[in-house]
Amino acid sequence: MSEEGVTCASCGEKRATVRVTTFMDGRPVQQQLCHECYRNTEEGATAEGGALTGLEAHRPTPMPAAPGDRRGAVAGEQPSGTYELVIEDTFAAAHNLRGYKGDCERLHGHNWRVEVRVSADELDELGMVVDFRELKARLAEVLAGLDHTHLNEVQPFDKINPTTENICRHIAEQLQEKLPRRVSIRRVSCWESDACGASFVP
Repeated sequence: MSEEGVTCASCGEKRATVRVTTFMDGRPVQQQLCHECYRNTEEGATAEGGALTGLEAHRPTPMPAAPGDRRGAVAGEQPSGTYELVIEDTFAAAHNLRGYKGDCERLHGHNWRVEVRVSADELDELGMVVDFRELKARLAEVLAGLDHTHLNEVQPFDKINPTTENICRHIAEQLQEKLPRRVSIRRVSCWESDACGASFVP
């Protein structure tokens, strides 16, 4: 059948004069409409003067951008959201819990595993929250003050109990001072064994 003989896909009566493209389930679907049905569509209503006629007057409807598609973003513009990094390290130390009624009141030791999460709303000029190497180095500096010590003799644990909870907070506060201002500590977690750990969220 020639295009002159095609009837409108909407009303099925009048001769189709306009070809339009819509997207269904992400796939383009072409339809041919008469001028009157075309004018009743959103596209036809917004067309200049509503006067587009002829099968060659095809104006495709843009396909919605897929989630995460940045093709429509302004060049150099960063999408909104928060970025998060996570690193791990370990240290070994002895401690005893003052006033605790149980075995942990006596001197004993742990191999603590430390997980640190940091976040930022903006990336640096290289597209990073912070270089992993730099973050690990700053954490190592903090842990060096705890590693292979009797924690009860190290500030601030000479005054407060060196519980895993207090250790988490101490690491978070010390590390925050060493990071760029736009980077924040999201969470510090310490495990004194595979089955027991604590976290501090600033």
